Amino acid sequence: MAMLITKFHKLIKNRLIWLGFLVVIIFSFVIWGTQMPDARDQGPNAAGSLSGEDISFEEFQRARFNTYLSLVLMTGRAIAITPEIEDQLHEMAWQRIATLREAKNLGISSSNDEVVSAIQSFEFLQQNERFSPQAYDQFAQQFLAQFRATKREFEEHVRQEIILQKLRTVLDRMMLVTPMEVDRTFSTLTDTFEIQYVQIDPDLVADGVVVSEDDILAFFDKDREMFTLPEKVAVKAAVFPVADFREAVTITDEEIEEYYDFNLDRYALPSEAEDTNLFSLAATEYRPLEDVRDEIVDILSARQALILAQDKANQFVQELSFQRNAGRAAFDRVASEEGVELVITAPFGLRDLPSELEEANPLLVRAAFNLSDDDDYYYSDPIAGTNFVYVLALRERLPERIPEFEEVRALVERAAREFAIYNALSEKAAEIRDSVIAGLSAGLTFDEVMAEYKLTAVSPPPFDLNTVELDPEIANVLIRHLLTRNAGELTDVIEMENSMLLGYIKSRQANTEVSAEMMRPQIVGTLRRQISPITFTEMQNYLLRQAEFQDNMRRRGPVTATDDDDTDA
Repeated sequence: MAMLITKFHKLIKNRLIWLGFLVVIIFSFVIWGTQMPDARDQGPNAAGSLSGEDISFEEFQRARFNTYLSLVLMTGRAIAITPEIEDQLHEMAWQRIATLREAKNLGISSSNDEVVSAIQSFEFLQQNERFSPQAYDQFAQQFLAQFRATKREFEEHVRQEIILQKLRTVLDRMMLVTPMEVDRTFSTLTDTFEIQYVQIDPDLVADGVVVSEDDILAFFDKDREMFTLPEKVAVKAAVFPVADFREAVTITDEEIEEYYDFNLDRYALPSEAEDTNLFSLAATEYRPLEDVRDEIVDILSARQALILAQDKANQFVQELSFQRNAGRAAFDRVASEEGVELVITAPFGLRDLPSELEEANPLLVRAAFNLSDDDDYYYSDPIAGTNFVYVLALRERLPERIPEFEEVRALVERAAREFAIYNALSEKAAEIRDSVIAGLSAGLTFDEVMAEYKLTAVSPPPFDLNTVELDPEIANVLIRHLLTRNAGELTDVIEMENSMLLGYIKSRQANTEVSAEMMRPQIVGTLRRQISPITFTEMQNYLLRQAEFQDNMRRRGPVTATDDDDTDA
């Protein structure tokens, strides 16, 4: 039976199928699993309304599905549903409904030929660079069917996407790009810059910064809450090492074969060419079972030993419940009776990991903070890691508090000194900038002014935006300040993470080989593409406001007439 499963698995093995399995799980829990009110809930009988017209839950769910599907097809991968993604899907579904209704009002539609052409252009539905009806059938059977979606519904999704794209195109053509924007963009793209810059580090002022005892105390008194000590807990941990249970584990050949069957991805051989298309139908080869048997035995042994360790920990917890009348003393007593090692931790915060526990993790820390002072709930359920299982017992809880100065004196002194150095560096950078302005007016060079401060100016070779040879970290902040300035001008003092930056434009030469008129179509197109997503979203939100959109499913809707009115008020 196990080998039959292996053969079947290899026959169906391709990324399209398993993408379907992956996404159906997501939809089972998030999309299709979203609870809709029924008659018994006494809740709203519609998902919401636009222009006074009710929008059914069915229409909203279709819009949400189509929104998610468009993202999957655009990215070529399933998108994990986080709370943030779920909120965005909800918002985008309403935007989709309003936008499609506006397109219908404007007479924008899509013909059957356009739908067919669009579907045939999908790469994942092609074989040998031609549309494959067999691939389309497989896509419907293995992917769409998992969502209870049909080819007809997918084709309607494609029709909607075409309509939305047509509306985007209409909106793009209506966007005005002024001659000034074209000229500014042209010069930004083609001008050649010759610059100098200097990086002003804290070392320039650090030796001269003196922070007195009074300064440190004043810094603390100014904002004592800055140094608030967080809540902490100290626990006692019963430790169950997984390694102690390895000898009790026996792994059968059937278990090895079954694990191999259902984990073939782990043993896939690398293909000669990288294939990033999740819908690819290419076959995959795998390492033989004989070559990976020892690896599988080790994995299964660790897994079974972990289960045994968890069982032992559960027995420990059960015994604690039997001895609840003994209060917290039962924890030490049961550990002693069963020969379980106890580890005591020092107090730790919610963002700390107790160093006394070898496999401490955020889950364990949160479990510690969930412990109660009540004698019935002072201990946790078993917390499994990879090599250890822990049962925690609360020893002490230290509430959040503002400390006395002496408790955090070292921290306050370090923060006060860093703040004083930052202020001194800001003042010095402003002084240097003023000196450069005065020096340039007096006929000095940028280098000569920098020499007065024992600083060395950096002079990169002339560049345009296509030939920048600067440190990426510096280029990211410096170029934005250079683009809006002319030859002979200085940038403002630019704050970086650990330093200040000052730039000077020695010259800025226009490219005479290319005219703005020659590049106008490309520039206008580029500007429109940059603005288009923002403009389209703003249009969608405007449509929702104009339709006096009401969301019965969630109070914090994307954009509502009420929200807009509150803002105006």
